[in-house]
Amino acid sequence: MFKKVLAVAVMLACGSASAATVYNKDGTSLAVGGRVQANYNSVFSDAEDDSYGNRCHRHATDADGDDYYADCKAGLSGVARLNVNARTPLGAGFYAKAFGEWQVAAETSNGKFDTRYAYVGFDSDNYGSLVFGQLESAMYNVLSVTDVFEEYGFAAYNLGAGDADSERQEGQVVYNLDTNGFMFNLSYQTAGLRGVEGGVAVSAGYTYGETLPVSLRLGYDYYNLTGTDPDDYQSFGLGLSVGNAGDGFYGAFGYQMTDVDKISSHLNSYEVALGYGLDNGLAFMAGYQADTFDSKLNAVSQLVLESTYDFNDQFKVIASSKFGVGRINNDYLDRTHGIVASRGRDHDAFSVGLQYNF
Repeated sequence: MFKKVLAVAVMLACGSASAATVYNKDGTSLAVGGRVQANYNSVFSDAEDDSYGNRCHRHATDADGDDYYADCKAGLSGVARLNVNARTPLGAGFYAKAFGEWQVAAETSNGKFDTRYAYVGFDSDNYGSLVFGQLESAMYNVLSVTDVFEEYGFAAYNLGAGDADSERQEGQVVYNLDTNGFMFNLSYQTAGLRGVEGGVAVSAGYTYGETLPVSLRLGYDYYNLTGTDPDDYQSFGLGLSVGNAGDGFYGAFGYQMTDVDKISSHLNSYEVALGYGLDNGLAFMAGYQADTFDSKLNAVSQLVLESTYDFNDQFKVIASSKFGVGRINNDYLDRTHGIVASRGRDHDAFSVGLQYNF
């Protein structure tokens, strides 16, 4: 069974692999799941941040609203997730469904809840699903082939037009179809999120084989932005994978070329992931991630190494590290704006964590 490579399809279909069904009668079901995780991080920012401190000495704002430059230090952080998944039959092979997932970090984020998923819509036995709310766009289904790391991976792509909420975007209408190895996805994002006036994404792909499946995916997205200069954004994506992540050999390559209106340059994003999962629950994964402006200046350039050990379906240990490769632009905060020529190297970091899924 595909794991994180088909994360979106699994999420849309059943929410959480280890969720417990708390109600099931006459086809109507409600499942509750989630996870609790604690990490010891080599780099930990005092700033409110849920990325385990990607950068050192960043500009930040304290609890009183005063500006300062956060010091980097080692620290222990905790985070918890909770999700609910509901489904009821409508007849003739159609169903209504709803899914929500929320995450809350420890004191590092002042206990603030973050909505990861919140959508409701329709599912069917033969015609795919149509949902409304916050979830990944169709472009994510292409690039997700390299979204196989627990901590530091999946950092190079330009999903969500820079101003939007990463790969999980708010205010979307999303159609997904996955049947007999063929995948088709279409999403439309409404106005209102961080300067997004509107956006559309489409993707398609095919997966061949079961023992060592080969998957090829192509995608396109376009966003119209307001309050920024430039104000239009489009990208083309390619995803290629061989095998199943965490189960035997796995290899993946993702590429996204992004054009931004009124700038006669483009962004090229690459990610490569290679790994192997053993039958005893031990798995290794390595990857390289790079995002370049006009093929000259790196915004992201890092090597990621990760090892996990699954005691069972619920409990695992994670050891992750990342290393800067080459020179990057430390001041490149918004990819839809210009380039500042301050140079440095991506910060090295490691994290060791315990994760319990329920």
